[in-house]
Amino acid sequence: MRSNQLTDNLKALYAQFEKDGQMDIRVFVIIMTGLLKVNSDF
Repeated sequence: MRSNQLTDNLKALYAQFEKDGQMDIRVFVIIMTGLLKVNSDF
């Protein structure tokens, strides 16, 4: 259930970046790295 929440948060962030037209691959990589670190703690 927690990983689904993380996925939803990521989708929301991605949608926000897309809406603003500022989706930066570096930002996406940073977010993904953070999620992987959080997931590896479980």
